[in-house]
Amino acid sequence: MPGLANPLTDLPVSLPAGATLWRGIALGLLAFAGVFALNRVAGPGFDPDSMTYVGQAANLVHTGKLYAPYADWWDADSTSRKGTFPPGFSLAISLPMLFGATGPSAATQVEAVSAMVGIATLVFLVEGLAGLGASLLAAGLALATPAFIELHFSTLSEPLFLALLLITLWTMVRSPERPLRYGLLAALASMVRYVGIGVPAAAVLWAFAQPAQWKVRIQRAIVAGLPALILNTIWLIRCSVGTDHVPLGLDSLDTHLAANLEEARAALGEWLAPSLSESKWETPLAALVALALLVLMVRLALRLPWRRWPEELVTRFFLAAGLLGMAHVGVLVYSRILVGHEIPFDSRLLSPLILLGDAAIAVTVALSWPRWKSWQRVLTMAALALWFVGAGFWLRDEIEDVRENGWDYNSYAWRASPLIQWIRGQGQDHELFSNNPVPIYFQVGRPSREVPLSTSPDTVADFGRVLVEHHGALIGFRDTTWLPAAHPDRLARQLGLRELARFDEGTVWVPVP
Repeated sequence: MPGLANPLTDLPVSLPAGATLWRGIALGLLAFAGVFALNRVAGPGFDPDSMTYVGQAANLVHTGKLYAPYADWWDADSTSRKGTFPPGFSLAISLPMLFGATGPSAATQVEAVSAMVGIATLVFLVEGLAGLGASLLAAGLALATPAFIELHFSTLSEPLFLALLLITLWTMVRSPERPLRYGLLAALASMVRYVGIGVPAAAVLWAFAQPAQWKVRIQRAIVAGLPALILNTIWLIRCSVGTDHVPLGLDSLDTHLAANLEEARAALGEWLAPSLSESKWETPLAALVALALLVLMVRLALRLPWRRWPEELVTRFFLAAGLLGMAHVGVLVYSRILVGHEIPFDSRLLSPLILLGDAAIAVTVALSWPRWKSWQRVLTMAALALWFVGAGFWLRDEIEDVRENGWDYNSYAWRASPLIQWIRGQGQDHELFSNNPVPIYFQVGRPSREVPLSTSPDTVADFGRVLVEHHGALIGFRDTTWLPAAHPDRLARQLGLRELARFDEGTVWVPVP
């Protein structure tokens, strides 16, 4: 293998030529159109994370500051600098907004482009490994995978992260001696998702593993890791100045992962046995499919020329994909145990593993196909057909549900909420303090402050003074997925607030004049 590449000539990446290029573009455009079609069902969905992404982008465009549309109750302003999420997705959203797009529309555009680039890259990668049939199967599996589709119903950073993950994998496989290429892509992935820090870690290990003298190995590893080190250091410094915390701060040790393992089982069951969720057939069928895939991959692995792995593309692919997958799992488990005990192992968090699995399945089936007997081919085709039928039923049910109810904080119930209507009208005369700023931002377009976590007398008294000074209204939502906070009812009782309005969704209190 060659030595350390010149960083000045390391960046250009050549695209596949001929029919492969056009197939990748065509299937990418199909994914692009699919994202817009999904979001037209009931408008883009909003979840709590969406508020920070979109709000930071909007504030960056309008004020030049990457501020979130909420703040602590004691803050003078209702927007604030937060390190809750890395800035990559918000920065990407801000680009369409510069040309007049609204926040949700800009996010949809970024997700559509991400899906297009991700699927095209998947086609380029897999067709170069196992041919046309494999690339079509990989794209079909990805486009029909429930976890992949569900991410594009809502305003989330995962589509952009998955696109960067696939481009990084493609570059690791095609140009293992070019650490700056995949190191830079890995760094960008880590700036979109904190869990993405596993991608540059895998890039560093990959660069070090390429055969060469030890000095060259170390140099490559440094080059691969330097972009992520620089970008994340800049971001952490920014977070440590003027924010309420530095992201990824350590918490107490919690190794009780039983609930997380159940979440992972459900997520993998939805992937391997779509449309059978919560049925008695889901777990045994998913386990049977997983066992069959494991056997197929082991049999293929036994035939791969592992001694020639630096030159063998397929061997490189499985090693690189496995390394990225293990790095993701490692970061996820570490984060759950030491950083955020509420981190779920759901289909959203496992989507990188599922997408890598789609690619591995397509390559395995395509390379095993010529050696199979007729009955094995028929059985495989039947299994794939049943999987696609199940995925189709799942998508039909999902679209019907979204069409009927909307999605999360952009549901029809939130749009028609009397409490939201009150905030739009009479609430204009007050600054808002709430245990859930998400519906206020997305349905009313206003930032708000949070409420205290503590109900100690001193804290509550200080909060009461702030309410009076800001002519504030306390908005207490009954159902919230926001951060822990003191119950608004208790705060209202302790402060002797006057109940101004009460609805099914929550209550409004104001200080007594």
